[in-house]
Amino acid sequence: MYVVNVKDAERFYLHMLLLHVPGATSFKFLRTVDNVIYDTLKQAAFHRHLLNSDEEWDHCLHNASAYQMPKQLRQTFAFILYFCNPTHVLELWNKYWIDMTLDYLSNNIEAASWNLAQHDINATLEQHRSSCASIGLPVPTGNAIEVQPYNQDNEREEAEQRIPSLNREQLAAFETITRAIGNNNENDRYSFLDDPDGSGKTFLYSTLLSFIRGKGDIALPFATTGIAATLLKGGRTVHSGFKLPVPLLDTSVSSMRPTSPEADKLRQAVLIIIDEITMLTKEGLRCIDSLLRDLMNNDKPFGGKVIIIGGDFRQTLPIVPRGERADVNESCIKSSPLWSKFTHNKYSLRWTNGAQHVAIEHRIRQSS
Repeated sequence: MYVVNVKDAERFYLHMLLLHVPGATSFKFLRTVDNVIYDTLKQAAFHRHLLNSDEEWDHCLHNASAYQMPKQLRQTFAFILYFCNPTHVLELWNKYWIDMTLDYLSNNIEAASWNLAQHDINATLEQHRSSCASIGLPVPTGNAIEVQPYNQDNEREEAEQRIPSLNREQLAAFETITRAIGNNNENDRYSFLDDPDGSGKTFLYSTLLSFIRGKGDIALPFATTGIAATLLKGGRTVHSGFKLPVPLLDTSVSSMRPTSPEADKLRQAVLIIIDEITMLTKEGLRCIDSLLRDLMNNDKPFGGKVIIIGGDFRQTLPIVPRGERADVNESCIKSSPLWSKFTHNKYSLRWTNGAQHVAIEHRIRQSS
């Protein structure tokens, strides 16, 4: 007999049954075990005790779920599906689906979380020329980008509640940024918010995110630290969201694949927010700019995306091990040629006479 690869599932199990079932006369004969006709040859092989149990893979997922993040656990599950060929795929999924969808469940209903997780698993399988359909998992519906991780109606209602709460200066900033989103020729596409602690910039960010998501568009918030990222709904660190290496060198580039779901989401995004930008080095800003130019296939700064960056240069600057003050200044984003792009629109959020409200200065400068 010819050798059959295990990835060619039905032929592989046909080969196995033919080797162990004497006097086979038909496919129906092979699929019959103890007078029960099974739907697939794989099921027949299992009930003839020709396959090993999934105990080992169950044990692996049980241990992995204790310390792996949901995305890592989905990748582990996909690798087990492809390389280890478990017998009861759906049983493993049903047992560990909650652990594999925790990052989606916080902002989603259960069905949407299932679908998003299956899209992620399917993307990993497709890298190995496989798919959920060929493995035996439910086929994810729609497009991974089209599946909104937020309830559009809830986001719209939240925006409607937040916008009237904006003071005059915050509202001016809000209108300038949203106007830039709808106008490709708008000068205010690259904005810097100088925001000391407690100045209310998180409220402004959250309002922008809810407003855009309420319209069905994609807005992506990032921050240089994990704590700052958790303050924004759907926030991620810049290293995770843009796939930046550690450490960042003058030769560093993003490791994001242009065909990945993360790349598609960046292409679809109408607004990108980066908080605590003052802690990012100029090389990190260069990598983000290069990545967005490549993804958008143009030579515009940051691919022409509307970029809002915020931070306080009076607080923590980039950390340079054993570096002097001059080294820190040199690594700062103000030393980057891209910094001049943000002088078109610069907002300064400050306390006014100790009062707990925000005064936003909007200064327009002509870039050099």
